[in-house]
Amino acid sequence: QYLSLTDMHIAGVECVRDSEGGLWVYDINCNTNYNEAAEAIAGVVPGARRVATYLSIELEKDKSA
Repeated sequence: QYLSLTDMHIAGVECVRDSEGGLWVYDINCNTNYNEAAEAIAGVVPGARRVATYLSIELEKDKSA
C-alpha cells in the first residue's frame, strides 16, 4: 500500500516474518542491483526482466497517447 500511496512503481521491498506471522518491512529500494542467482533459487522472474517488461508497457502507452 505504501508503494501505491507514494506513486512508486518499481521497488524492492525487504521484509521478514516473525514467529507470529507478522510481516516487518525493514528496507525499500528504488535503485537496486538484482541478484539473479538468488532469484533463480527462489524460482521467480528476474527483477531486471520485470523492470524491462514494465518499462516496455509504459513506453507503448506513451506512444499511444
